[in-house]
Amino acid sequence: MILDKCPNCPGKKFYIKHKNGEKLIREEAILAHCFSCMGGYVDGKEPCEIKECCLYPFSPFQRSKKIDK
Repeated sequence: MILDKCPNCPGKKFYIKHKNGEKLIREEAILAHCFSCMGGYVDGKEPCEIKECCLYPFSPFQRSKKIDK
């Protein structure tokens, strides 16, 4: 289960909150999505490499928060 792999990863508590049927604000939803998409960061806290994702500029662990145009 991805919840066991990274105890303090960004988005984990929001992912759990969502799975429990609780409402999320925008930032929480983004972090929860990234946590889920990245498999709970089981490979470590690596930046997202899916540049085509519309949430890519907002994902945790990005080296740069600049949006490429």
